[in-house]
Amino acid sequence: MTMLKPLPTVEATVSSSALPTGAAEEATQLLVLTDTGLMTADLEDIRVAIENLDSKWVPDGGTNALLTIDYAHHERHSGRNYEACKIKATDTSLILAFKVGDQTREAHLTLRWRTEETASLIVYEGRTWTGGTGSAVVPINSNRNSANESILEGDSTGAFVANRLVLDPTGQGAGTSIHEDAVWGTNQAPAGSSEKRNEIILKPDTQYSVEITAANGGIYLCLDWYEHAPGGYTP
Repeated sequence: MTMLKPLPTVEATVSSSALPTGAAEEATQLLVLTDTGLMTADLEDIRVAIENLDSKWVPDGGTNALLTIDYAHHERHSGRNYEACKIKATDTSLILAFKVGDQTREAHLTLRWRTEETASLIVYEGRTWTGGTGSAVVPINSNRNSANESILEGDSTGAFVANRLVLDPTGQGAGTSIHEDAVWGTNQAPAGSSEKRNEIILKPDTQYSVEITAANGGIYLCLDWYEHAPGGYTP
């Protein structure tokens, strides 16, 4: 049987062969759109194909509502979503740096941050730093049942290692600012929080640094990203 394409909408017409006089007039075939064009398909084959569809196509049993999730949420279930979050209670700066490794996947980055007083945040692309400085940060897979590891790399030990970021490397060099943000406040009126919900799709084989500079101590920074294979879903 020719495989049917799952389509958002399909126009179909019911057809049946001439039946003997007195026979029950029941359609047994549909005219459907396939990868090779229009063709007829047996209703029984269509029924079996529908039953074999992934459960995400099946509506809720109680309300018949079609259940969906957004793509980032889907990547959490697939074990391809990660977080790297750090808190500093007294320091006035915080840096999380990394290199994007595996070129078969793209990292889609969002971030959220909070400070006690006035502060700025800058995301640098192509940023350099001194290898072997700072400390290693291991990303957390949001699906705790998954053994997948992140393509982001850190070099706090001197060489870049997968599934790592670097906290507070030193010797920052060149880089291009691709996102800037700021919050204002004092110890009497805390600055509060900010976040970037729109994804930054990171370049492969490129170094990045997310840097916060605050007027006083009390900093929180959390990077949240999923890793997607362009051109189609790959678990």
